[in-house]
Amino acid sequence: MQELWEKGLKWDEQLPSGLEEKWRTWCLVLAHIDNLQIERKLFSNTGMSEISLHVFCDASPKAYGAMVYFRYITEERRVKVSFIISKSKVADLKTLTLARLELMAALIAARLEKYLLNTFPSLTKEIYLWNDSKIVLHWLKGSSKIWKPFASNRVAQVQLLTPPNCWNHCSGSESPADFTTRGESTRKFLTSSLWWTGPAWLSQPVQSWPVQCLPNPPDGMCGEEVIASERRRTAIVNTMVTTTNDDNCISVCIGIDKYSNLGKLFRVTAWVRRFVHNAKPGTLKLSGPLCASELQEALYSWIKATQLKHFGLELKQLLSKGIISKDSSIYNFNPELDDNQLLQLRGCLEFSNEEARAKHPWLLPTKDKFAKLLVLDAHVRMCHLGVDGTLTQLREQFWIIKGRQFVKNVLNDCIICRRYKVKPGTQVVAPLPPDRIQEHSPFDVSGVDFAGPFHVIDSNTKCYLIIFTCAVIRAVHLELVPNMSTDSFLLAFRRFISRRGLYSVLYSDNAKTFKKANSEFRKWWKYINNPEVKKVFASKGVVWKFIVERSPWWGCFWERQIRTIKTCLKKIIGKSSLSIKELENIFSEIKAIINSRPITHLYNEPSEPSPLTPSHFLVGK
Repeated sequence: MQELWEKGLKWDEQLPSGLEEKWRTWCLVLAHIDNLQIERKLFSNTGMSEISLHVFCDASPKAYGAMVYFRYITEERRVKVSFIISKSKVADLKTLTLARLELMAALIAARLEKYLLNTFPSLTKEIYLWNDSKIVLHWLKGSSKIWKPFASNRVAQVQLLTPPNCWNHCSGSESPADFTTRGESTRKFLTSSLWWTGPAWLSQPVQSWPVQCLPNPPDGMCGEEVIASERRRTAIVNTMVTTTNDDNCISVCIGIDKYSNLGKLFRVTAWVRRFVHNAKPGTLKLSGPLCASELQEALYSWIKATQLKHFGLELKQLLSKGIISKDSSIYNFNPELDDNQLLQLRGCLEFSNEEARAKHPWLLPTKDKFAKLLVLDAHVRMCHLGVDGTLTQLREQFWIIKGRQFVKNVLNDCIICRRYKVKPGTQVVAPLPPDRIQEHSPFDVSGVDFAGPFHVIDSNTKCYLIIFTCAVIRAVHLELVPNMSTDSFLLAFRRFISRRGLYSVLYSDNAKTFKKANSEFRKWWKYINNPEVKKVFASKGVVWKFIVERSPWWGCFWERQIRTIKTCLKKIIGKSSLSIKELENIFSEIKAIINSRPITHLYNEPSEPSPLTPSHFLVGK
């Protein structure tokens, strides 16, 4: 597979003759894998002792891998070896030395060992890891810091997962991991005792195992050369302090990405500049708190460093020729150099009465850390004003290319502004209850609520309105009652049944919701629990359901109708007081109007049908 990938062949291309023959041979050999049988039992059913874990690893120029076995002694004092797991990987297309591949195989072995210890935490007492590379064993039993990064990182990982004293040496011919690196025919693989039970000495007493006498370093010129090539070189550095008049080195000495406050950046820069000044021989030493001139020099240093970073070519052209090329991105700004050799805008306000820096602001690039700190500092000094206020303050000294968009992007990240501008979350709309979407007769599922009081002019009293709302077709039925007594409600209830028919479910507010309202609505709960009311409801087969406490949105289908009624009433009578008969007439008209409003889409085409209204379900038109 790796050879095919290395050739860069496409899916529809014909394979070369050599690769095609290898592919067909591999497919034929793979068919014998059907005869593979693996014993699922890992341990004996009887007692076990001296349980140990053995991990073998090996590598070749083509692949590297590891194998794991459990070794234990049964009650009959017989040694049993069980194959547990194996893992292999093909070598990278980038050529690596065999020692590095052996080290990567050791890393796989260490990870498998750690995985099995986590799987069987209390079963394994002894751990053995076997490798045939003395170079790798020399690396693993020493310090990881003396090798180059490739070997150092992997040695550190292996030492973190496994103790160095668990690593042992065995010959490559006795390592079953050799199968994972060089490949073998299917028939030999199925019958190989080395693969399934490990080397022969693993089934023998410990005294018959390979003798561990590891030379340090390994013998042989080849091993010494490999170890020397992987050893980290020790460099002798001579440090010399140099001084320069340019300020472009300030960005190298001070990492601006570590700072989020412009004032702190200037103070640190001023202290660094003072240290450099005091380190020069023959200069007057500075001491005491920082002065304004030092902070101003720090500002000049960062402006110069930023302009050199983004406009270095333009600065050279202005210093040498006095003009920049027309291909420059800042040519249209007509820049020039000030007394401190900083880029500034020439502009058209030379003879205005503004300050010199406002007429010739320093030119800065967009999307730069120093420019971002300038914007944040101006934003804070302007008490977190918006884009216009911040940009106005900023342009008194600086001109940032595409400044408005840049300031807008920076202000979007201001934590304080985002805290006060954040919008409240919106409630996810829940599905409607079955009573509101299933087919029912008009007013079969209804909601009831009170509205009022309304003042009556002829008797100097007040009356109330009972609203019955159909939950399905959104029709309303209004009943005017003189008070909120039980008798008045029952009479209105009987009139409603006589005119609209018997219904099955009636919804209303919860009692605790009414207790939160004014004192008039507290009478509602009293007559809801009245035995006479319960008796009438039981005889009519009506189920009364209360919505959840403190959740008025559960009664939205009648609360919205109350709002519509009050809106119509306010626009019709305003603040006028009417007689009881006039109120009855007005509420009858409002009821007819609400029941005639469309509840489906109103089309603009004359050929489209008229919209449905609640009246279509009540009276057929």
